[in-house]
Amino acid sequence: MFRKYLSSLRNTYIFMICFGLLMGIVFPFYSAIFFGSSAFNPLYVAGCLTAGLLVGCFSYFCIKQVLKNYLEKQLAILSNLADGADVSIALKSGKDEMHVLMEYHEGLISRVLSMIDNLTSLTAEIVPLYEKLKDDAHVMTDANSEQVRKSRAALQSVEGMRDSFYLMRSNIDQIATRSTEQVAISAQISGSIKTVSENMKEYSVSVIESSASIEEMLASVRETGTNVEGLAESTEQTASSIYEIGRSISEVRDHVTRTASCSEDVQRRASEGMLAMVETLRAMKEIEESSNVSFESISRLAVQSEQVGETLTVIHEMVKQTNLLSLNASIISAQAGESGKAFAVVADEVRNLAHRTAQSAAEIDALLKSIREETIRVHKHVSFGKDKAAEGVRVAENTNELLGRIGDSASEVLEMVRRIVSATDEEASSSQLISQEAAKNIERVKHVLKAVQEQNLSSSQMVMILGRMEDLSKRISIAIQEQVRGIQLYTHGLHEDNENIRKLSDTALAEGENAGEVVAFVEETGALIEVNAAKSSGIMADIEAIANLTYRLKKEMSEFKHDRKE
Repeated sequence: MFRKYLSSLRNTYIFMICFGLLMGIVFPFYSAIFFGSSAFNPLYVAGCLTAGLLVGCFSYFCIKQVLKNYLEKQLAILSNLADGADVSIALKSGKDEMHVLMEYHEGLISRVLSMIDNLTSLTAEIVPLYEKLKDDAHVMTDANSEQVRKSRAALQSVEGMRDSFYLMRSNIDQIATRSTEQVAISAQISGSIKTVSENMKEYSVSVIESSASIEEMLASVRETGTNVEGLAESTEQTASSIYEIGRSISEVRDHVTRTASCSEDVQRRASEGMLAMVETLRAMKEIEESSNVSFESISRLAVQSEQVGETLTVIHEMVKQTNLLSLNASIISAQAGESGKAFAVVADEVRNLAHRTAQSAAEIDALLKSIREETIRVHKHVSFGKDKAAEGVRVAENTNELLGRIGDSASEVLEMVRRIVSATDEEASSSQLISQEAAKNIERVKHVLKAVQEQNLSSSQMVMILGRMEDLSKRISIAIQEQVRGIQLYTHGLHEDNENIRKLSDTALAEGENAGEVVAFVEETGALIEVNAAKSSGIMADIEAIANLTYRLKKEMSEFKHDRKE
């Protein structure tokens, strides 16, 4: 409402004078509320008008001074922005400050528009350069990202190769440990076989001694049979001729005495034979136990050989994986160009190591096959020896039983001979009972002859059994010697395997250390590439920010030009 009255300082002066006078006119009416009609005193009214006029002038002066200070600052700024003219000269010329301000404002607008035109042309030139810079930055960022991805892939491949080397080293250590255990088991088997060999030697000696004793016992039994046959003839002659009773009784007494002596000898030798067979039986049981231990050791050896074969399968798989790693490293080195020569060297070394590992695995496989074949042969011999040892135990038990029966028969013969002696004494004391006792003696002598014949047959069978036992002990000794030679060859092969495994372990350790150095190099390279990628991303972000500001400036200038046209 009052904007048109305040458009200039002159209008403002007139407005403030009028406002003061209006206040001087209104004030008496306002005072009449309190003072009544005395408020319309001419002097009081003149004083109110004068006071209103002074208030209007003072208000104008204050407003003018405030505007003057503000406008002088604005004019100074506008003059500097417009054409650099001195404001004080324009004000001293008597021009209105608002008019001067409008002139300077128009000049400023002209300069701003000129500046905007210049900025627009500069922006138009900057935008293509920015687009090119943006494309280059995108290409560089993508290249850095691709390098980071490839370096990470190479790092993963090298780390996998290093882990494969360490895993191969662990498997090689396990193989070495198993080989050491196999050497210890072979030593135990060799000791057990030596013990079996010594026991077999003692057993052979015992069998030979038992054979000699039984042969002596057989001779005594045969002699006893001859004597009993003579006794039978004498008894028959006694029955046929009483005249020959005295002489026959004397002869019978002599024969019976000799028979008693022979029977005692037979009984004594049978007891000795039983003791010897008890020792033989004990030795055979020890042989059987030793054969069982050897059989179990050979079985464990076969199982461990199979386990080593399974480990070789793992080694073959590792060789395949190593070849794959070397192929990947070769591909990466080919892609990397000059910077991938180190990967090419590593790939060649890995390929050579895989080739050497495959050759060593093949040699170990061939050695394991020969060990398995030798183990199978030893297993057969030990099984055969085990069966023969069990058969020897059974034969020794049967022999011991036969010797017990021989001892019982000898005791029975001795008892019969003692009865014959008693009978001959009775015949000597009473001739009337000679015929009856002679008949009884004939029957008894027949029984004795039959028992002696049975003893003779049993002794012959025992001699044959002992002969077979002696042959069996010789064959077992030969088989044990073959086992000892096989175990020695196997132990020698295990020592060579341990040496090869140790060399392979050292090689794997060296390759693992080289792989660790390659991992460190790749990690360092990847870190540098990541730093470059981060810097590229930062540059890209700055370029994006500059682009946004440029677009905003272009947009603002476009709007300003649009407003100017309107």
